[in-house]
Parts: sequence; C-alpha cells; structure tokens
Amino acid sequence: MLNTLVNTLRNKAGRALNLFSPPQRECFANPAGTQKNVVLVCNRWEYGSRFNFNGFEYKRFIPGLREISRNVSFIPLEDINRIVKGVRDCSATGAGIVVSVFQRLQEIPKGYFDLRKDGYTLLNWYTDDDMQFEVLSRHIAREFDLNVTTFEPAVQAYKELDSKVFLSQWAGIEALPFREQRKYLACFVGRMYNQRAALFDRVKAEFKDLVYIHDTRKGPIPEDEMVEAYQNSWISIDEPTSSDRNNLQIKARVFETASMGCVVATKPIPAVSRYFVPGKEILFWRDEDELIQILRFCESSPDSFRQLARAAYDRVYREHMYTHRFKGIFSSLV
Repeated sequence: MLNTLVNTLRNKAGRALNLFSPPQRECFANPAGTQKNVVLVCNRWEYGSRFNFNGFEYKRFIPGLREISRNVSFIPLEDINRIVKGVRDCSATGAGIVVSVFQRLQEIPKGYFDLRKDGYTLLNWYTDDDMQFEVLSRHIAREFDLNVTTFEPAVQAYKELDSKVFLSQWAGIEALPFREQRKYLACFVGRMYNQRAALFDRVKAEFKDLVYIHDTRKGPIPEDEMVEAYQNSWISIDEPTSSDRNNLQIKARVFETASMGCVVATKPIPAVSRYFVPGKEILFWRDEDELIQILRFCESSPDSFRQLARAAYDRVYREHMYTHRFKGIFSSLV
C-alpha cells in the first residue's frame, strides 16, 4: 500500500513539473519511407510523469512509423498548449496524418480539430475503450477522420455514432533474439487490479522463485528489466478481463511477450485466433487450476514450450509488428 501511494505521488509531482519544463518535440527522417508526413501526439513519459520511463506509445509507435514514413514528428502531450502550433510547425513540407493518443477530454487542446480544415487527417488510437468509451470516445469520435480501437466490442458503438472506425491490434517489439534456455517458468508484469492479485498470489505460492511477478502500481520497472524477465521465461501469463468485468480484451502483452519469445497463456478469446493458432502458438486457461496445470506441465516438459514459443515468436515478426499495423491503418484512409 505504501509503495502504491508513493508511486501515485511521484506521478503527480512529475506531471506538475511539466508546466515548467515540458518535453521537447522530435523529428525523424527516412528518405526510403513511402508515407510522406506523420505526426505522433502522445505522452513522452508513462502516465505523463517525467519521473517515469518512456511512454508506451512513444517507445512502441515511433519505430514502426519511422520505418514507413519519410518524416515522423513527435509532439508531446504533456505540452498541451503548444500541440496545435507544434503540428503545424512540424509539417512545414505539407499537411499529413496526425496520430494522437488522447485518453481524456481535457487533453485535447483548443483548436485541435481546426487542423482538419487545414488539410490534416486526424486519427486517434484509443487505449482504453473497455472503460473509457462512454466518457471519452463517444464525445469525440465524430471529430476524427478515423478512430482506431483494439477493443472489438466497441466497433459497433463507433458505427452507431456514424463515425469511421478501424479495428487494429497491439504489436510486437523490434529485434529481440530468441533464447533457447530460460530461468523462469512464467512471468507477469502489470497492474494488479480486479481478481489479478489473488491469481498471482496463488501462482507465486505454488512456484515461488520459478515465476517472476511485478505489480506496476507499486512502481515502474525499467524497460530492459522487463524485457529480460520475459525473455528469461517460457510462459507469459495474461489475465485479459476488461474493466467492466463482462468482456475479455486482447492486451498489448499478448503480442509483445510473444515477440520476446514467450508462449502466451490467456483466457479463451475467440478473436485471438485471427492472430495466433490456439494450441500451437498460444494457450488458453479457463480457471486458476487450469493455469496451474499449464505451469506444471512446462516445469516437467520445457522442450514442448520451446517449440510453441518459437512458433509464436516467428508469427509476430512475420505479421504483427507496428509497421504492419500502421500500413493497414493508413491504407484505410485512402
């Protein structure tokens, strides 16, 4: 509890400091890119706090966008009062596509949607439609040229608003080697909410030091430490229950940890079969007992899990990187 409180206060202090020293804009060029101009508007730091590590979309989206775009400009969401001017300044060679990751209405600066009148194509990638649709997406969807969601139950809701929607997904991390030997049976890094705490308490009690568990509510974890933990594990445990507790969601963890060389063990989500072959590239567990059985089997037969992990790893690099995601998104704008 104390660690969680300290983490919350640190985040608030880090956001407050942005008022005096906001992060800087960044520009990247790739002469071989086929997409002319792309501007990314998102947090520079995780949860907008300068005391945290790089923001999720900043560290994940930029490499994929740089690979396919001639010019990629990053505008920090933390510097809200200069976002609109920053978009125009970074697109001096002509209007392009602006990819935003707004998560709250108050993050959208005054005059932002006027950019459409200047020829910019605006799309927003929604990260939390499972819990934010009614308080965010519903109010702004019609203002964007395209709404990108990873939460399939929200697709019909966007259509009912007469707004254009694209169902996309998260993706893998670039250029990570596949390890033939591992230290841990399983790994989980994430926020312990809903039933997760009880689940991972049992997993830890059953397998002790053979599993790596980190609750990010108690404090951030450096990227290299997280990657090292997953690369050193055969199984990535995923608990995909959405915030409304009625739906399951495909989390970024599914693709990221597969690209780190893990077999993902998650609850049965029918949509997952579009991306991985169940039983060959991904595993399902229905209750705690079944998850424990999977971990026990891995403990006794790691070679079987090595084969599954390799198949998932190959599939991600072949089909599920952010270059694949953004190519599909941009193609839908034509």
